This record gives sequence, C-alpha cells and structure tokens, in this order.
Amino acid sequence: MRGIFRSYGRALAALFVAAVLGWAALLIVLPQVTMLERALTAPKRLLDSSAAATLRFDAATCLSVLARYDAPAEESTSGGLAVPSISGMAPTTTDGGGGRALAVPSFGGSAGAIRPYILQCDRADTHKTLARDDGSEAWLDEAYGLPRLHVDDTLPLAEQIAAAG
Repeated sequence: MRGIFRSYGRALAALFVAAVLGWAALLIVLPQVTMLERALTAPKRLLDSSAAATLRFDAATCLSVLARYDAPAEESTSGGLAVPSISGMAPTTTDGGGGRALAVPSFGGSAGAIRPYILQCDRADTHKTLARDDGSEAWLDEAYGLPRLHVDDTLPLAEQIAAAG
C-alpha cells in the first residue's frame, strides 16, 4: 500500500480505493440486496390483476389463432391449421435399431369439436381460481361479478371467435 502512495500520491491512491469500493458495492453488494428483497416480497403472480392479465393474454392468443384457422370445407383430416398433438405419433424407424416415435402435428379435431385443441382457448375461461393468503377458494368471475365466459370448441367457429373476443 505504501508503494501505491509513493507512486501515485495520497489523493490518486484514495481515488483508486474509492473506485474499487464503489465497484464492489455496485456489482456485488447491491445485487445481493435486490435478491434478498425479492426473496422477502410476495410475487405479483398471486395478485388478482395478474390472473386477469393472464386471462386477457390467453383470450387474445386464442382469438388470433382462431382468426387464422381455416376450417376444411369437407370432413377430412387434412387442411386447416396444424396443431401439435401428443397422441399423434410418427411411425418408428424400420432399420431395426428400435427407433423412437416422434410427435407430429394433428390435423383432425377431437370428437364433436369444430377445430383442433388449442391450449389458450381452453384456458380462456373467466372461472379462474384466485390465490388467497388464508387458503380459501375464490374464483375470478364470482369475486368480481363477471359472467362465466369460455370458448366452447363445439360451437361454430364464428361463435368461438366472438367468445374469445
């Protein structure tokens, strides 16, 4: 330390020490304080407004997908919007190596459905559970007097679009 004082003088050495201490505080200590604050604060996802925002985003995505969905004119399993299906599996390889089957898009809908399954349309329902501190059960539509709205996949496509809107 004496070598630094002799080489640069007390003022410049003090500036170096202050810069190192400031760097340590800014890049090491302050992020730790921020992480501690986040650990002690309840997450915003538990708020009712967050549940309503998620519902709004899901409904907007559902509306966007339905607006782009082109239902086949005739009853067939081709055409329209390709939606990934967990149950639809590609054939395994025939090289004898025991290849695995892969999921492929499903072009057909479920029984009685006008369109294939769309996750966001299924989640676009005003009857959502709300988080409560006391553990009680509350629903978005009941707590705020909203009508029970959801996108029914058996309705005609125009009515599904109207319900998503």
